[in-house]
Amino acid sequence: MEFNFYKEIADWSTSVIDVENDRVWLELYRHGEYETYSGGLALYNSKENTFKRYHLPSNYLIGNTAKLEDELYLEINDKVFVFSNEKFSPILTISPDINGKPALNFIEDMNDFGDFEWGV
Repeated sequence: MEFNFYKEIADWSTSVIDVENDRVWLELYRHGEYETYSGGLALYNSKENTFKRYHLPSNYLIGNTAKLEDELYLEINDKVFVFSNEKFSPILTISPDINGKPALNFIEDMNDFGDFEWGV
């Protein structure tokens, strides 16, 4: 059995999000004493034996995910993001309506997310 060391993910715990042919998508996170921190998203390519890491703010933890063609949809902190072309783009927020039921709202202004550079 062969074990490889990848510095891109060595300091992080991982959860597998999606496996497709020679690519594995991973969520990176670290458990602190009082909370969990996001390390973003990583893509392992077994054919090329490489890792690529895509950063998220430390409080943006990945929840549910779905894959559609070349796009990865991620539920992160009550928002839905699409990851495509090496960038995260928020597309929906999930918040209660006046009856307390979940409602989806399209995000129109990226400025609501500050100056963080989404992606690599």
